[in-house]
Amino acid sequence: MKRKVALLLSLIFMLTMLLPLQSYAAEMDRELENAIRTAKTKFTIPEDYKFTSSIYTSQSKKIYELQWRSRDTIDGVNINVSVDGNGTILYYYRYSSEDYRRERRLPELSREEAKVRADEYIEHIAPGLLQDLKYQEEYQDNVMDINYYLRYYRVENGVPYYNDGVSIGINRDTGELQSYSLNWTEDLEFPSPEGAISLEEAEKAYMDELGLRLIY
Repeated sequence: MKRKVALLLSLIFMLTMLLPLQSYAAEMDRELENAIRTAKTKFTIPEDYKFTSSIYTSQSKKIYELQWRSRDTIDGVNINVSVDGNGTILYYYRYSSEDYRRERRLPELSREEAKVRADEYIEHIAPGLLQDLKYQEEYQDNVMDINYYLRYYRVENGVPYYNDGVSIGINRDTGELQSYSLNWTEDLEFPSPEGAISLEEAEKAYMDELGLRLIY
């Protein structure tokens, strides 16, 4: 009798351990399917590309790494997309060996035209996000680059928060999206700027309180 009770308790224990694991696995399957569906909705991905995926955790958040690779080994194309468990696209990169074999010449698009394309891509990938971003005007183009690289930083209550933002790469000739990277800190509380002193007042206070003093 005792042996049967012990066996029954062991079975119950195993079931209580397996059920949460099965539930967790089912949740991961749903999130992976959603990540794939989101990526294919936002980006052009041919159906005949080979697909692989992996998952990792960053700051208690599951990140799904998706990769598509063309079957052409000569003019190969790789597409990488990272999507979190909520369906937010964090990263996109498209590599084509053909792009790097093109003859270097003056770009077909100006940086201003690339900026227009970048705005459109950001709005397409993350609708509404652009209103919380500001384009960073400072840049330095390299004549050997095949892409324009543009940077946007986060703005909250009219105050810049440079730790968060979007980096994006636009092909200089075709205007196609080559790369997209989102860095965004969730659950941040930003104080209201109401009552804050101006930059000029801050500079004056710094000079008055912490500035250099002549000592004999």
